[in-house]
Amino acid sequence: PLFRSIDIDTGAWLRQDSGIGAGTDSYYEYCLKSYVLLGNLTYWDRFSKHYDSVMRYVSSGPLAMVDVLLNNPLKRTKSYMDSLLAFWPGLQVLAGDLKPAIELHHMLYHVTKRHKFLPEAFTVDFQVYWAHHPLRPEFIESTYFLYKATKDPHYLRVGEMAIESLQKHARVPCGFAAISDLRTFEQEDRMDSFVLAETFKYLYLLFADEGDVAFDMDDFVFTTEAHLLPLTLANTDPTEAQDQNSNQCSGDDFCTVTESVEEPLSRSCPNIAMFGGWTFYADSVRDAMNFQPPSSSSKSSKVRQNVCRPTTTAATGDDK
Repeated sequence: PLFRSIDIDTGAWLRQDSGIGAGTDSYYEYCLKSYVLLGNLTYWDRFSKHYDSVMRYVSSGPLAMVDVLLNNPLKRTKSYMDSLLAFWPGLQVLAGDLKPAIELHHMLYHVTKRHKFLPEAFTVDFQVYWAHHPLRPEFIESTYFLYKATKDPHYLRVGEMAIESLQKHARVPCGFAAISDLRTFEQEDRMDSFVLAETFKYLYLLFADEGDVAFDMDDFVFTTEAHLLPLTLANTDPTEAQDQNSNQCSGDDFCTVTESVEEPLSRSCPNIAMFGGWTFYADSVRDAMNFQPPSSSSKSSKVRQNVCRPTTTAATGDDK
């Protein structure tokens, strides 16, 4: 995993904890997406090393992704998870590691189902830790990528659940208001720019038919703020990219290269065209989890009443 902050004068790392949520999320995303966009194996190497460490130390099975100490990664530093980690299943889809993406998303789905939205932070037993919800996009983003990869209608139902919650609890005459407290659904006089730029964009794409989008989405890669970058920006020699990637992705790696010289843009691992529809596979993974959400009977007693909420600038990006 990655350190969260650095002293700009000395270069020393200031915090010893790490995870995949606020403060580091965009870095992991750009390591992989820079490789997809540019075909430079340096980015793939960096992502692979980080990914292996995250899945070894931060992941506690499909039900928890909790921060750890970097000098003692077997020790957790928190008893809760923050909502920004919900981007991770979507990134796993792009990396080709589909099974843990389905599992982690299924956990997040049950947290969201219980509280109507994904709390800004929640405990490992699915209780609210920070009750704020600014209508963040990360859970919807991962829902979109999982549907694109599997075509499983379950993810459409997840999107419908999100829309129903938005309409019932966040809709106001001039837009959609952030929720200041998920326990009471009190609204806040605020609508962040990412609600339109990301949350609604991913919801639209989730339900869009092929003719509803004027271009082929597989010719683009999303930035962490859901801007679209055309893969033609790279202008990488396809023969060179193919030779490099053929050597990199072999053996026991979780990726499989399926590119050709005639398709220079298909150099992600696997490629950006995803899996072509693994509907029954996604369903079988969820069934195998035999998932039993923790009891909600003690929810009110476990809610953290006076814990300060993070500001949006706590994350790597201003609006993430």
